[in-house]
Amino acid sequence: MLGVGALLRLIGPHSFGWQLAGQMAVAVAQPLVLNALTGVGTRYFPPSERPTAIAMGSASIFLGILLATFSGPALYQTGGMVLVLGVQAIPALLGMAWLLLALRTPAPYADQAGSDPQGLRWLLHDRFMWRLGGLLFLGFGIFIALSTWMEAVLGYFGVSSLASGNLLGAMVFAGILGSALLPPLVAGRDRRRSLMVLALLLSGAALAAIAWRHGLPWLAGWLFLAGFFLLSTLPVVLEWAEQHAGVSRQGSAVGFLMLLGNAGGLVLVLVLQSLIGEPYKPLLVLGVATLIGLPLALGLPARLGSTSQLTP
Repeated sequence: MLGVGALLRLIGPHSFGWQLAGQMAVAVAQPLVLNALTGVGTRYFPPSERPTAIAMGSASIFLGILLATFSGPALYQTGGMVLVLGVQAIPALLGMAWLLLALRTPAPYADQAGSDPQGLRWLLHDRFMWRLGGLLFLGFGIFIALSTWMEAVLGYFGVSSLASGNLLGAMVFAGILGSALLPPLVAGRDRRRSLMVLALLLSGAALAAIAWRHGLPWLAGWLFLAGFFLLSTLPVVLEWAEQHAGVSRQGSAVGFLMLLGNAGGLVLVLVLQSLIGEPYKPLLVLGVATLIGLPLALGLPARLGSTSQLTP
């Protein structure tokens, strides 16, 4: 679907209809790709390597965001939309071809997804999954909203568009490092809840620091620190949900969490849009979101084996 969407956009680079069709195909593909993170880890890697596999998949999401953030404006200035869409089509088509070749290799572990006779009903009463979903709604939403409106917010403090883009790149780059390095360590020591709490505290501190001082080194340091820990919670949440839900339910569990994560991004982006005329209110809203997330994180089990305490 990603490859099809890229080709549709190339048919009419300046046609709204063709661009909409291509974006619709990409939108359909996104949840399928995101939901496959834990499925690939479960079917192709032994249990001891699955946290690392999921972490690498999550880090690749942020790597794609980083590459698009830096390459898009430069490509547009050089060759307009035709060059942007042409270059972006290359990884989509290569990924499509690579996947078709990879599917020829049978997965060494059985696919038990979808074998649960209860379907999705178990999610309705699973308090642990709803807590994780609430955290992803807030955490992923904070990242999406901050990355969407960072240029506008920092512009009120005299930060140029170029500097804002570099700061966003630093935050995403830190998230790539955190997503690749922290989840295996956290899973090995069973400190998942501690990471959630720390990520929220550092995110709130970073938002306060942005509102307080506006020097570029100061902003870069805080955004790097927040990105390193905040974005690394995504693979940890997905791996924790897979451990809790089991193989037969991991697909629906990840889909549920990613749905809430994207919904959080949509809601917070729209809320900040209504406040973007004020320099401090968007930061205040995001700070409140981190405070709301703290009780959710503290209410999670301290250890993996105690998740049943939140499951009827």
